[in-house]
Amino acid sequence: MPQPLEKIDPVDRPRGPAQVVPLTAASSISPRETQSPSTRIETVEEQVIHAVAGAMRSLRPGYEELRLVAGDACIYVLDQSFKVAKRLQKQAQQIKQEHPVELLFGITVGAFVLGMAIRIWRSKSYEYRG
Repeated sequence: MPQPLEKIDPVDRPRGPAQVVPLTAASSISPRETQSPSTRIETVEEQVIHAVAGAMRSLRPGYEELRLVAGDACIYVLDQSFKVAKRLQKQAQQIKQEHPVELLFGITVGAFVLGMAIRIWRSKSYEYRG
């Protein structure tokens, strides 16, 4: 059911003037401002030290948990990569045993294609300017 415009956007309604509160000299000076500058610096320094210590205390459990999760993830990735490496090694041994001529032919063709690609790249990169 549609609502009237006044209920949807109450910000556009005009407001009355704000009440002005006079500022007296006695109320504008805080007890901290009457202290010497070195005392104020020491209190600010203490506040900063307490704030940093509190932040470290609150962040430490999350940091420890994050460190444990990251460690577990690294162990998992290493374990999986070792499994893949072992599987590839077994497949390479099997191909080497079952098809030695085809393996030699594949290596030869790969080296030839790589050599031609490097030669073409070098000829385009270092053109002779004589």
